[in-house]
Amino acid sequence: MPTAPVDREGTVLYYKDSGRPRNHQRDYTTVILIHGTYYNGAAFQNLLPLASDHNIRIITLNQRDYTGSTPLNDLELAKLTSEDPGERLQYLKDRAKELAAFVIWLIQNENLLPIQAQTGDSGAGQAQGGVSIMGWSSANHQILPLLAYGSDLLTSEERTLLGRYLRSYVMYDAPHYATGMPVPKRGDTYFSPIDDPSFKPSQLFEAFPLWVSSYYSHSPDALNALPVPDSAWSPERRASVNDNDILQALSAEPDKSIAPTTFRIPAEATESFEAVGRSHIPVLLLGESTYHKVLERALFGTAASDAIVSCGRSIPICVWSAWKVYDLIGSRSIDRGAVDAGTKLPVRFHLWREFNHFPHWDHPEQLIRSLAEVV
Repeated sequence: MPTAPVDREGTVLYYKDSGRPRNHQRDYTTVILIHGTYYNGAAFQNLLPLASDHNIRIITLNQRDYTGSTPLNDLELAKLTSEDPGERLQYLKDRAKELAAFVIWLIQNENLLPIQAQTGDSGAGQAQGGVSIMGWSSANHQILPLLAYGSDLLTSEERTLLGRYLRSYVMYDAPHYATGMPVPKRGDTYFSPIDDPSFKPSQLFEAFPLWVSSYYSHSPDALNALPVPDSAWSPERRASVNDNDILQALSAEPDKSIAPTTFRIPAEATESFEAVGRSHIPVLLLGESTYHKVLERALFGTAASDAIVSCGRSIPICVWSAWKVYDLIGSRSIDRGAVDAGTKLPVRFHLWREFNHFPHWDHPEQLIRSLAEVV
């Protein structure tokens, strides 16, 4: 069981590696995929045998408290559940530092390729090689703090090393919990059992796999409000759609004609609800203000190349989150003079309309082909 040490205390993270692509030893891109809640890194296993043919090396990791990785200790859990906002933020910084240590260990021990500029037929330099960190769903609680606080958490040598390798960060269908956006609600309808106070813990754990892995048929009004690659910021377009329009266009009920993905995922790709309940659910509920602070610093305080991927048939809270992040980026960038109306947004958006929250399992070939455009 391969593991990578991430501190001097013996903490390790379990990972799987698809290996260097067979015919592209010197120009492939490494994608580090981080899982979300309840489903561990094995949920990405359908991608690993396909990676080589697409000039991609995929490495999946299991977060703390998940199979093969070191469980969180009492002191770490105390920070997570503290009433002190500073302690809760420190918890996120600690996990971000572990993620950075994991990437550095891979660079030094698994011979990852650095970013390389290659001149194409047009004479323009095209970046090849390098590493993209892609956080699926709630995993962005680790990626965003690294973006936001990396300059404070890492030594100058570590920052220099990572700067030679890290080519992009990708938010892959992130829910509102990880982005610090307000809880979406339409009247008395909650779009997530985690937000709904009427759900008891036992009911939540029973409902979660079916809810999160179903297919939803959202109104085109919701999806058309989201940007696509090379979108320009348009105040007129933004003024024509508001939060209530999006909430009305979201579907709270799954499409019963398609079985939820969880029925097709093996048990080894899931964790016990005991482990999920002890640390990962509290991570989701860490606080809107905490995550929003991290998001703003990550998006507007770094020069990294960022991409946001949304899935058009995903759970409604992810479509909502994408809309709110898009709105924030566009309006805040104009406020700060970073972009003029009519110019491209500083973050690349990608909308995969026909996918639910699990394209890596249900549509691995299509997802691998799409990765080349994203990373």
